[in-house]
Amino acid sequence: MMATATRNRQPLYRQVAEEIRQAVLSGVWPPGERLPSEPDLARRHAVSRATVREALRVLEQDGIVVAIRGQGTFVRAGEALPHVGINTLYSITEAIRKQGYTPSTTEVRLSRSRLGEAIGPGRPGASLPAEEPVAVIERTRRADGHPVAYTLDAVPLRLLDQLHWEERLTDGSLFDLLREAGAEVDYTHTRLYAVGAPREAAKRLDVAPGAPLLLCEETVYDRKDRPVVLARDYYRTDRIEVLVVRDRKNG
Repeated sequence: MMATATRNRQPLYRQVAEEIRQAVLSGVWPPGERLPSEPDLARRHAVSRATVREALRVLEQDGIVVAIRGQGTFVRAGEALPHVGINTLYSITEAIRKQGYTPSTTEVRLSRSRLGEAIGPGRPGASLPAEEPVAVIERTRRADGHPVAYTLDAVPLRLLDQLHWEERLTDGSLFDLLREAGAEVDYTHTRLYAVGAPREAAKRLDVAPGAPLLLCEETVYDRKDRPVVLARDYYRTDRIEVLVVRDRKNG
C-alpha cells in the first residue's frame, strides 16, 4: 500500500487512519491479523511514527483495531458492535459506515420550536437563550436495519433558514448543511447519563419504557466557538457501543 500522492486538508494522522481503515475494509489485513509495525507503517505512508501512532489511536478508538501491549496492533476480530467514539467528531451515520455496517435513518420528524421547549433550559455551556428559535430534527438511526440510536438535534434557525433545511434534512447530513451555512463543526462538550427510556425513545428503539439507555447530551461548537447544535441522543447499548478514550493529551 503506497502513500497517496495528494491528501486532503484533514489532519495528517486522520488521513493515514482513513487509508489504513480502507485497507482493513478491503481485506488487505483480515480480522485478527497483526498490522505492520509503526516504523513500517510510517515508511509505507511517508509520515512520522508519531503520526502513525495518532492514526492507530483513532482506529482503536473507533473499534477497528486493538493494541495489545508487547504484541502489537491487531485488526479487531469477531462480531463487534458498531462504535460511536465521542473523542472523534464523526456523525453517527459516518461512524456506522466506517465500521462496515449499513447506516440508515428512519422516522425523521422536523419542526420549529424554542430552545427551552425543544431541548430543555439551562443546559451547561450552551450559551444560547431558552427563547432562541431552533430547528428540531428527530431521527431514528439504524445499523444494518436495527435501531441503535434516537437522536434529537436543535439548531439555531438563523443558521438554516436560508438553506431550505426542511427539504434537505430528510435524508441529508446536518454537518454538511452547517458547513454550507459557514458553521464548520469543530468540537463538542459532552455529558453521558444512564437513564430509563422515555416514551418516545422506547418506541423508536423497540424497548420497553424505562429500559436502560445511554443518554449523550452534546453542545457542538464551530470553529468560531459558537454553539451550533444542541443534541440529546439515546443509545441502545446492547446494539451500539459509545467509546470514550481518555489519555494525558485529552485529559
